[in-house]
Amino acid sequence: SPPAHLHDLCMLIETFRGKHRSRVVVAIDALDELKDGADREALLKALRDLSLADVSVYATSQKEHDITSAFGDLSSISLQDERRRLEVDMKSYINDQLNTRERLRNISDEMKVKVTATLVKQADGM
Repeated sequence: SPPAHLHDLCMLIETFRGKHRSRVVVAIDALDELKDGADREALLKALRDLSLADVSVYATSQKEHDITSAFGDLSSISLQDERRRLEVDMKSYINDQLNTRERLRNISDEMKVKVTATLVKQADGM
């Protein structure tokens, strides 16, 4: 069974790292769902300490100040930023297709805007 206490889990990870000399990966989904308080603060500190000890820590979370602060100087990926970049790329590609394909060139500008908006919305960040 999994360790009941955070300290025990961290010790288990450190022991595994020491014995196997292989990279350890810790993945946590929905980190923000742990309510604010001492448990969350302790977990954030432990995850940061592990990441500084050459353990790969991957966590998903909504953007919350304490979580962002805990990992602020470490590598991170904002899916919101990635989504915006993707939408810009999609709009650019769609507009290029609407303006260069012979069958689509004669569509009104108003219709091109509607087509682009609909395709980007339906793609929903995919």
